[in-house]
Amino acid sequence: MRRALAGEVVEYDEVFEYPDREARHMMGYLLPHRGTTGSVDGYFAVLNDVTRLSSMHEALRESEARFRNAMDATQDGLWDWDVPSARVYYSPAYLGMLGYGPDELPCVLNTWLDLVHPEDREPAEAVNQACVRNECQEVDAEFRMRAKDGSWRWIRGRGRAVRRDAEGQALQMIGTHVDITERKRA
Repeated sequence: MRRALAGEVVEYDEVFEYPDREARHMMGYLLPHRGTTGSVDGYFAVLNDVTRLSSMHEALRESEARFRNAMDATQDGLWDWDVPSARVYYSPAYLGMLGYGPDELPCVLNTWLDLVHPEDREPAEAVNQACVRNECQEVDAEFRMRAKDGSWRWIRGRGRAVRRDAEGQALQMIGTHVDITERKRA
């Protein structure tokens, strides 16, 4: 308050502790008010109670950390396909299992299709399209993909539609890829 009365705009971010109720997280500003002579004769306080928002952000951080740890522990690659735009998020583990770095391949459906072995492309794409058309609930397919070093890696791809339009067509599909090359060799 002294700083605001001295003419400074003060950003405010503080947790108020109360002995008889839940603590409140407040954010806002203290803005000096200048009288007719131009001198500061008070201040305006603009405060927002962001307690619920702070709790939601913390829950989101915890959830993201849990998901990141699970994906790291399994070494599964994650894909998230926006069907109408053909844009796809490929996680670093997804690209890494094929020897690629995070920014080496375009984030589009054709990236996957171009890497699938020619003999496996049609059946793998057919399973995906059946799920897009709502003819099945899940994708579960095994196919070969070309790694950066030119070798072929056996991949098990699994996923499902998580959003559909009014006609049942998939709008978004999410799933994982697991490298099963060693199992196929055994």
